Amino acid sequence: EIEVIVPFLECSARIDLLDLRKNRIGNEGAQILAEALDKIHVKSLILSDNGITSDGMSHILSSNSPTLTCLHVDRNEIGNDGIVILAQLFRQGSIALEELKIGRLNGFSVTWAKLLLESLHSNESMNELEIVGLKVADLPSLELLDNAAKKLVCDTSSFDAFCKSNHIFQGLVSREYKPSQTLKYAFRINTISDFSINDRLRCKLRSIYFHTNFDVEPFLSIKISIMPHVLGILSRSDEFITNVNEEGNLNGIYRFIRNWNVPDLCVFPSPELKIKTLEAENAKLLCSLNKLEGEVSRLQILQRESNQKIKQLKMENQRLLEENEEHRVRKGDKSIKRSNVNTV
Repeated sequence: EIEVIVPFLECSARIDLLDLRKNRIGNEGAQILAEALDKIHVKSLILSDNGITSDGMSHILSSNSPTLTCLHVDRNEIGNDGIVILAQLFRQGSIALEELKIGRLNGFSVTWAKLLLESLHSNESMNELEIVGLKVADLPSLELLDNAAKKLVCDTSSFDAFCKSNHIFQGLVSREYKPSQTLKYAFRINTISDFSINDRLRCKLRSIYFHTNFDVEPFLSIKISIMPHVLGILSRSDEFITNVNEEGNLNGIYRFIRNWNVPDLCVFPSPELKIKTLEAENAKLLCSLNKLEGEVSRLQILQRESNQKIKQLKMENQRLLEENEEHRVRKGDKSIKRSNVNTV
């Protein structure tokens, strides 16, 4: 009984994995567990095969658990209503799951999987979605799912959409569905955390190449700061313009070139803007340098004056020493004379 387990769980400061699969806790147990999740710091929760419907799913997902990042709810009768609840919460950003396993549902098809993927566009936490028991009728259904996933991680409808794609998402797992080479490449980009920003944008351009007839491969080693100029030069060629007009896939890159200095669209400033920024910084540095040079000159004058005063003081000190010595000598002579007089 879940009522028996909860008090023991509440005594734990942290639980990395809570595995309750095949316990048939049902919606009532899910509600009790959801209330406890507000107090329990659970990282991974496995509720596979527990007779939970969309109501139980709603309770679990509505809990205020600050630490829940992994959830397995496959082999439950959450139905299509449960998928809709999940999608809504993902769109609202109400849940911060990093891993979700779902599937083995009655009527669960590519259409519902596509709905889940589309809801993750604005999600900034989900890393991996595992779908089990997909009912795939034919190849076009798989292509539908593949296209939804592509738009999630490498949307090439425009460069704006591509830059704002969810590049946190690292994997879409299913026995029935195998990601295309394009998606596998995009997932690989997302998993490489030590890439510099320049390298990541070059990889994004490489991913765009998968969706176009324009071979950007020879230009990927070029520094990203001059990439717009390369594309701008190529865009003047008739062959390149024809290719763009026929395919319609590179219009986003043209817009990217035109809006190179718009922060919302681009990560990097254009070379021209960078030069202006550097020139302004250089002017500030020159102004600071002039002030420092003026201060140095003032200090040098003060040092010369100080040296002159020190020299004068030394000379005065020497004069006083000499006077003191003369006074001592004269005093010694007088003492000798008095001594001679007394002797006589």
